[in-house]
Amino acid sequence: MRNLKFLLDADMPRSSADVIRSFGYDVEDVRDIGLGSTKDREIIEHALKNNRIVITRIPILEKCSGIQNIQEP
Repeated sequence: MRNLKFLLDADMPRSSADVIRSFGYDVEDVRDIGLGSTKDREIIEHALKNNRIVITRIPILEKCSGIQNIQEP
């Protein structure tokens, strides 16, 4: 189960990534990969392309409202 990969949204504390890593999981912070101030659509597309689970404080349905035609790779 440790093969799960996560993408930490900019609304989460950076320290969250350290906690997740301490459990042996792979986690990227959007601020560290140049997506810190990008639109939610791009973050979700990046997560889909890279098989990552988005961790965010904002309910995902709220983040996805108005987002259409996102294609899985």
